[in-house]
Amino acid sequence: MLEFIKDWLTTDDQAKARFAQFVGCPGYDAADLCADADRFLFLLGGNDGEYLFSQD
Repeated sequence: MLEFIKDWLTTDDQAKARFAQFVGCPGYDAADLCADADRFLFLLGGNDGEYLFSQD
């Protein structure tokens, strides 16, 4: 489910805008939520942490 939400937010610009409107805080956006989801998935063993340790 976390991967679905993360993929949805990274590919749908309208979803990003709706999320920003829902949160109402410019300091936390869809990219931050996706990063948090990646961290949580890593802790659950759902991914290998490649997003956490890449240097973008």
